[in-house]
Amino acid sequence: MISQLNKNLGITLFKNPNTLNYILFDKLYSLFVLKDKTTENEIAEYHNKGFVKTNYTSPELVDFVNNNIIFPQEKNIKDGLSSYQFPIDKHYRKKILELFTRDYGDLINKLEKYYNNKIAISEIRVKRNFPINEKPEYYKQQLRDKSKEPYSNYYHVDYYIGTYFKMFINLHDVNENNGPLNIYDISSTKQFVQLNNYKNRNNYNVQDLKNKLYLNTGKKGKTVIANTTKCLHRAGNVCKDKRDIIFVMFGVVPEKIKSSNLNSSLDYYEKQNPEDVWTHTGNFTKLFKPKNLRSTIKLFLKYSKSKLI
Repeated sequence: MISQLNKNLGITLFKNPNTLNYILFDKLYSLFVLKDKTTENEIAEYHNKGFVKTNYTSPELVDFVNNNIIFPQEKNIKDGLSSYQFPIDKHYRKKILELFTRDYGDLINKLEKYYNNKIAISEIRVKRNFPINEKPEYYKQQLRDKSKEPYSNYYHVDYYIGTYFKMFINLHDVNENNGPLNIYDISSTKQFVQLNNYKNRNNYNVQDLKNKLYLNTGKKGKTVIANTTKCLHRAGNVCKDKRDIIFVMFGVVPEKIKSSNLNSSLDYYEKQNPEDVWTHTGNFTKLFKPKNLRSTIKLFLKYSKSKLI
């Protein structure tokens, strides 16, 4: 009951579907920890909109994942699935981290300056979505059955504090029929909540805001960074073929990390327990989901002590 009230207050007071505790955390973090938000164009856009289509990409990483993770496993996927999570063999993990750090390290460095704390990867996933047979009319109903949601294709935010964010890397050319990521920026999220009487991911009207919905279509390797705790988003329904994507989940680390080497912070959690990063236990991700107001405030204080400057 308290949890639901927490969520309802977030919507009522801020037109934000996240919990009130987490919204207040973000406001404190923005006031007392965040650095200058306007020094870099991409970072300024990320701050203002909540997501950015970055110019950074990694063709070698995309090809490596396709050739070593996806193509060898395709024959093992059973028919009738709506989605499939590709296991990432231990032999390929080091190379994936090396390529990621080489090609996205500069972007992460900019984000570390923005968040004023070090950043680490909390999870890496490689996932495929398949076409689904639900009639489009079903998704236009106000009330939906959670059990019929095949792959996070109802509008939602991720219930974490704002120091948790994601990267989406397309593993092939993606068009509207492939079910691309659908996402609203921070401002449009508030408008959507109000216009559609948004209560939660299973209870809202469906009236998209014209020209404000971003679809992550584009060439293989296209990369989007998004704060999914602030932006309503969903997986688009796959109508034809498939959608293959790399999800990288990040957490801003509320601890002092002594080494200045970028890779030593990115794999900070991976060094502690690699299985939690690569096999989707969610144990590190839970660090950004404090259980109550007291633990939320306690976590904020840790961030204020660990900030870089």
